[in-house]
Amino acid sequence: MIQPRPPLTLQITLLLAGALTSMAFAPVSPGLPSLREHFAGVPDVDYLVRLAFAVPAATIAIFSPIAGVVVDRLGRRRVMIAGMLAYGIAGSSVLLIDSLLTIIVMRALLGASVAFVMTASSTLAADYFAGPDRQRFLGLRSGVVNFASVVFNALGGLLATLDWRAPFLCFLLAFALLPAAIRLVSEPVVEGPRGTAQAPVSREPVPYAFILGMYAIAVTYSVVFYMVPTQLPFYLRENGMTSPSIAGIAIASCSLGISAVALLYGTLRRHASTEAIAAWAFLLIAVGFGLLSRSHTLPTVMSSLMIAGCGLGAIFSNNMVWLVENCPAHVRGRVLGGHTTSVFLGHFSSPFMSQPIADTWGLPTAYASAAVLMGATAILFIVLHLYRRTARS
Repeated sequence: MIQPRPPLTLQITLLLAGALTSMAFAPVSPGLPSLREHFAGVPDVDYLVRLAFAVPAATIAIFSPIAGVVVDRLGRRRVMIAGMLAYGIAGSSVLLIDSLLTIIVMRALLGASVAFVMTASSTLAADYFAGPDRQRFLGLRSGVVNFASVVFNALGGLLATLDWRAPFLCFLLAFALLPAAIRLVSEPVVEGPRGTAQAPVSREPVPYAFILGMYAIAVTYSVVFYMVPTQLPFYLRENGMTSPSIAGIAIASCSLGISAVALLYGTLRRHASTEAIAAWAFLLIAVGFGLLSRSHTLPTVMSSLMIAGCGLGAIFSNNMVWLVENCPAHVRGRVLGGHTTSVFLGHFSSPFMSQPIADTWGLPTAYASAAVLMGATAILFIVLHLYRRTARS
C-alpha cells in the first residue's frame, strides 16, 4: 500500500536530508592540499589525508546493511532523525580537533551516521511515491544531492582559503534541518509489517541475481566517480592551479552536469529503457574521463568533467530506479541499504585503486584507465540493450 503523495514541505525535507550525503564529502575535498600541509610532519600523510576524506565511505559501506535491517524493522522516521543528530555532532566536532588520527575517527563516525540517514531517506522516498512519480522524485533527489555538491564544493573551496578547519562549519547545517524532520516526516504505510510476527499481505520473490548485478554496477561507477574529489585537486596542482577555490569550482562542474541530467531523468525514462540509458551514461563517462586525462587548463578540465557528470547523473538515478522498481516493498530498506554499501565501497576503494596507478604512471594515466573501464561497461550495456530489443521484436 502506497500512501498519498506527501506535501511539498515534506518533499523538500527529504530532498535536503539526501543532500546531507554530499555534504559529508563535497566541502572537504577542495581543502585536502591545505589539510596535508597542516599535518605535513605526520608519517604517511599523503595516504592519511586521503583516508580522512574517504573513510566515511568505508563506514557507510559497513553500516548500510545494518541500517537497512533497522529501517525495515523499527521504521524509517526515527532512524533518519537519530542519524541526522549523530551526523551533526560527528561532522562539526572536527572544528575542535588538531589530531589527524582523531579526525579520521570522527569522520568514520560521520560515515556511520550517513548510512542511517541515507538508507532511511531513500526508503522514505521510495515508499511515498510509485510509478512515474517515483521516477521523477528519485531523479529530482539525485539532482538536488549533486547540486548540493556544486554549492558545497564551491563553498568548501572558498572556506579552505581561510583555514583548513573552516569547511567543517558546513556540518552545523544538519542541526538546522533536524526540527523540520521531527515535525514533518511521518512513518509511511508499506506492504508487510515491520518488527511484528504478522505475515505480510504478499511476499514477492526477491530477485537476488538482479540485485547483485545492480550492486556491481554501483561499485564500478563509484570507483571512477570518486577519482574526481580525491585526485583532482592534486591533478590541478600538477598543472599550476594551486588555489583550493579553483579545485572547488572544477569539482563543482562535474556535480553540475550530474544535477542537470538527474533532474531530467523522469523525462529520459519515458523515452528510453533502463539498459539504453545505462549504455549512454557509461559512454559519456568514458568520453569525459578520456578528455580529462589530456586536459591541462581549467576550461578543458571543467568541460571534460561536465561531460562525465552528465553520464554520472544518468546512471545514479537509473540504477536507483531500476533497483527499486524490481524489488518487493518488504525488503526495500535492506535492498537500498545494500545499494548504499555498494556505492560507498566503491568510494572508499577508489583512492587505493587509483593512487598506485598515479604513483607509477601519473594521474593522466589513472584517468585514462578509468575511461577504458567505463567504455568497456558501456559496450556491455549496448549489447544488453540490442539483445533485449531484438527479443521484444
